Amino acid sequence: MILSTNDYLVYMNQTTLTNEAQVVEALRQAIAYAENFCNRKFVVHQPSAPAEHCWNFSGQGGMKLFTPQGPIQTVDAIEYWNGTEFEAVDSDTYTDYIGGPDRDYIAFREQYRWVKGQDNWRVTYTYGYDSLPADLKRALLMIAQAFTKISTRSPDIKSQSDGEQTFTYSDAQVSNIAPDAEAILMRYRRLF
Repeated sequence: MILSTNDYLVYMNQTTLTNEAQVVEALRQAIAYAENFCNRKFVVHQPSAPAEHCWNFSGQGGMKLFTPQGPIQTVDAIEYWNGTEFEAVDSDTYTDYIGGPDRDYIAFREQYRWVKGQDNWRVTYTYGYDSLPADLKRALLMIAQAFTKISTRSPDIKSQSDGEQTFTYSDAQVSNIAPDAEAILMRYRRLF
């Protein structure tokens, strides 16, 4: 998981958790919410276990290929459909280049274009942040904080106890996610 309970403690300016299970679940739900909202996965790159994505797509004739996941760490293979099978692009002819400040696109140094076609390209690459950006981490923690304040439940249950603690549920079904958190997430959104 890209966030820890320690991250949450620092964000909340606390030293201990009285509701660790609830916080862990809120962190998981915050990450899932952000990934769904942004239409991408958030991972921290680990060379020992890289996150790899194999993407089959239709060329649009452009010079830059913006990938669904990012930032891109390495491009492992670029293949073109030759009418019968995918064929590796000759690395002596095409030299890939990972571009943009967020390493979010692939281009050819020779400025070749991604030839138009229907499902005619396949790119395999590894992706992930070197470390989670501070603003993204803050947004995820704001969302997790909101999720610790609301709990899902059956509409018939007004309060519930597990022996150690009691939860009282509100009837409001509105989202308590801060607009600031969603504004941050908008910068990371992929439109695929």
